[in-house]
Amino acid sequence: MDVAQTLPVAVEPRIAVRMLLILVFAVLLVNIRFNAFRTVSMDRFANFQADSQALVDQKAYEVFTRGHLDPARGFLVKSKTMEVERIAERFPAGAPADGEIYRSQFGLQGALVAMFQSMFRLRPAVTLSICETLMAAATAGVLMLVISGLLRRGGPFVAGVASLAFAFNPIVVQAGRNLYWAIPLIMLPLVMCWRIYEARGAGESALRTAFPVVMGLVFLKCLCGYEYITCLCLGPAVALAAVWAFGGF
Repeated sequence: MDVAQTLPVAVEPRIAVRMLLILVFAVLLVNIRFNAFRTVSMDRFANFQADSQALVDQKAYEVFTRGHLDPARGFLVKSKTMEVERIAERFPAGAPADGEIYRSQFGLQGALVAMFQSMFRLRPAVTLSICETLMAAATAGVLMLVISGLLRRGGPFVAGVASLAFAFNPIVVQAGRNLYWAIPLIMLPLVMCWRIYEARGAGESALRTAFPVVMGLVFLKCLCGYEYITCLCLGPAVALAAVWAFGGF
């Protein structure tokens, strides 16, 4: 049989898999960003966002009101007024006067949002909406790394079950777009550890690669906040320790 005649048969399954993964990504993104399938109540969806992200929101409004980014003002700003406004699903006209520098952490996500606001000078509500969409896409992207790996390892059924579990997980839907929690960075160290060993096998070179990657990602999450740092560190540590013991290093 002519090789050219067999190519469509070989290519079509790959195209089908890619189309399916794109569809899963779209479902994840839409539900994480908008709670489109009402995985949680809309009140709960809005309130979870408000009580923490107000720290980042206030910074965007501060830059909008002042016209520039002032590093001396910190990268996260605590405002009870902003929190109340967000819970009520409203946005103030300008930066509330009660904003105080939040000094408990560096606040990389606040710095990036403030820079975005300074560069494009959009209305803060628009800036925050775009940033939330990007964060939701990042969360969906990290989950897709897991799903694609499960598809290779366990086949379509296992990947399909995982897709449903991720798409309709209340915690993922509530927090996946949140600019304060930066959920992708909580998941990414363990996911990358898995992918590195999947690609390289349980060898010493994989361990030497995984260790600095995990350390770098943990450090990046630390710049965005210290919450859940124990889980963040222990997840990859367990995987690294298991491979270390398996390889007899």
